[in-house]
Amino acid sequence: MKGVWEMFATVVHVSTKAEILEEVRKIVAELLSLPLECVTSEKNLTRDLGVDSLNHAELVMIFEETFGLEEIPEIDYEKTPTVGDIVEYLAKRLGIAS
Repeated sequence: MKGVWEMFATVVHVSTKAEILEEVRKIVAELLSLPLECVTSEKNLTRDLGVDSLNHAELVMIFEETFGLEEIPEIDYEKTPTVGDIVEYLAKRLGIAS
């Protein structure tokens, strides 16, 4: 079975927020070994999904790789407590409006 890093080591091409949401859900579910249906846009990463500081760092690196972003500053990540907030942030960074 492929590890999380192997699964998300290539850049994905997304053009809508819905596509970003699906990728983010897959990444979070795989990293945390959760069923995909548990990862929804309103879930708080820390409170609802149990993300700890190591998971936060891993998610940042995986999102950078997956979405082809140079760097996600830690301060920006702190402003994205929910899955939906992450999607909005990534959409903005990728220049995706819908």
